[in-house]
Amino acid sequence: MSCDKQGRVLLAASLRRYAGIDKDVVIIGVGDKAEIWAAAKWQEKDRMADQEMAEEMEDLDLDI
Repeated sequence: MSCDKQGRVLLAASLRRYAGIDKDVVIIGVGDKAEIWAAAKWQEKDRMADQEMAEEMEDLDLDI
């Protein structure tokens, strides 16, 4: 990973293909690291995490 003269982060084509990045990205801070996700993939992962949390809370009879 490197930056261009305008300070933009440049990802190698192989990394973009691996992550399914074609246009929009989401950058997520995880501890002392950052993850770069294709926006659509992150939205799906986030939706699934919300659904799983709701199911776990329901199992514990917790309401928010």
